[in-house]
Amino acid sequence: MSSFQANRAPEPRVVHEIRIGPVVVDVVEELSREGPTTHKVVVRRMEEGRSPSTELVLRRDDLLLVARALDQAHAFVCKAGHRSGSAG
Repeated sequence: MSSFQANRAPEPRVVHEIRIGPVVVDVVEELSREGPTTHKVVVRRMEEGRSPSTELVLRRDDLLLVARALDQAHAFVCKAGHRSGSAG
């Protein structure tokens, strides 16, 4: 293994995905010196026949779906016992 590969940080990985209608929420885990840390939640909007939007543009009807998906993501992180990457 080269020194470049040995010094590279591991890639983050999706540990849980929640889909409600066109809304997709991914819980992403990264490894730190202290161990696995779940600290990212990625929200995407899927449209039929298109790739996922990188720019988050939500319609009025999406807001409740996003809230429900984020609530489920929060419950997953708490139940899994992952530490949050942010204080508070």
